Amino acid sequence: MRIITTITVSLTLLYIAGCAPQSLPDKNNIHSSYSIADVTTFSSILNCENTKVADVTPEFSQDYCQILGANIRVALRRNNPHLKYDAVNPELVVQTTLDEINGGGTTSLFWFGFGVDSSMTTVSVKVVKNCEIIAERRITETITLPILGNNHFTNEDAILKDAPLLASKIEQFTKDPVKYEKNEKKSWGSLLDFGD
Repeated sequence: MRIITTITVSLTLLYIAGCAPQSLPDKNNIHSSYSIADVTTFSSILNCENTKVADVTPEFSQDYCQILGANIRVALRRNNPHLKYDAVNPELVVQTTLDEINGGGTTSLFWFGFGVDSSMTTVSVKVVKNCEIIAERRITETITLPILGNNHFTNEDAILKDAPLLASKIEQFTKDPVKYEKNEKKSWGSLLDFGD
């Protein structure tokens, strides 16, 4: 019986490792004298050309790209009222690359239990001031949606719900990347703190 249990557990772990979405490693770089306090104009560029797409319809990525781009501009304007959008001659450019859209699937159903599903979106962000990259980071947003009765959300529904959350993270990183990093470490630390 012990051998069967060991084999079953081993096969399950191999299945999970093979099916789990592989996220990209964080790439952090913050210039030592980072400041956007003197900036009055900005532009936002979203590149979606080489996006890895899994578990969503192929045409969805272009639609999502437009929605995410609009959410990024809105988040930057709303939380930084001194910044004005200027596509021609901006002092600050927020360059975002949509790296990966993963709609979730059977692994997330297994991992989170029956009745929920999750999705993951990953972007790379570069903050450019006066033609110099002053900060860059990879940011991921994961969202889990419940499946209640007959109200099954599609993978696209889940990903659409993360666009404002991801845009907010991009804005927070742009505004103060050091504070953003501290908050990210703090939130992960609280998840891993089991109250020993």
